[in-house]
Amino acid sequence: MKRIALDISQLQYGYSGITNYIRGLIEILQEACPETILIKNYKKKLSYPNTKTFRFSFRNFKLRKLWDRFIIGKLAKMLRADILISPYFYTPPQKGFTKIPVIYDLEFIKRNDKDMNSINYFTVSTENSIKRADHILTISNTIKREITEYYNFPKEKIIVLYPKISIPESMPEPPGEKDIFLCLGTIEERKNPELVIDIFQEILQQRPSAELIFAGAVRKEYQQTFDAKLSSLSPSVRAAIRLKGYVSDEEKETLLDHSLYIFYLSSYEGFGIPIIEAFSSGCIPIILGTEISREVACGGGILIDDIRTEPKILFQDTYITEHLKNADNALKRYATEYNRQKSEFIKFLNMSARLTF
Repeated sequence: MKRIALDISQLQYGYSGITNYIRGLIEILQEACPETILIKNYKKKLSYPNTKTFRFSFRNFKLRKLWDRFIIGKLAKMLRADILISPYFYTPPQKGFTKIPVIYDLEFIKRNDKDMNSINYFTVSTENSIKRADHILTISNTIKREITEYYNFPKEKIIVLYPKISIPESMPEPPGEKDIFLCLGTIEERKNPELVIDIFQEILQQRPSAELIFAGAVRKEYQQTFDAKLSSLSPSVRAAIRLKGYVSDEEKETLLDHSLYIFYLSSYEGFGIPIIEAFSSGCIPIILGTEISREVACGGGILIDDIRTEPKILFQDTYITEHLKNADNALKRYATEYNRQKSEFIKFLNMSARLTF
């Protein structure tokens, strides 16, 4: 009987993007494999049917490197796993089972970060992990291309599986309020919040009642820059911008229900979940037009360059109707592609037990 082990040691820490991806993986493994083992290092109980949980406890998070380099591989061998999926970039050095790390992005390569120790750790760690991997699981065709280019890893051994996102059968009606613009996610340099504010100022000239809501925490290293940007604004513009900070899933859904447009101007992402969340809530994302944004948007959304010269077009009913229709079609294309990827991944798992010793 085939055994697949999944490292879920960080599932308790609330890294929302990774957490959601792991939960989607667990559901797929439940369907694909009669014996799935979830390996964790915390006491929190899990209630996933058709799975077994193995707990190896340590309390000191500084032992993370020991877990990656030694413990998880030894546990996989002890549990006689045929396949180990490690969704935290890392591949253990032990042999005797097929090793599949999940690489979400190569953001650490592109960052101009002051903490070079952190960057160097991820750079070296990821390079070694990719060398040890039998296959790689990643979350977009864009990242698959980057992994192939940066690391010369065979593209036929890279599996693309989009995040599982709840998609409604049809677009919700009626749409949100025309005057509310939402910006979801952490506030940091690569998300281009200053560009968001600049575009919003142009929108305010056409629609004085418009409001911009930032829902997300400000990165510590970006706080001073962001504060300086806000301080430079006129009182009327600053009054039209609300900072919600970190929001719960329930608060996020409420904000989505009341917004018609979402700014998603990140210059680099591994995926771009807010784009699909926007479509699913009847919102229209305004995107920067990067490779990943175009891939995820599936033909929906509005390119920022299309509205910069004429922001008043955002409030025209015919324009809104057209893009809501595009969003509906984009959701259907996304769902079709996800189901295809899921089917291919399950087929791969069924053929891949004990490929490497």
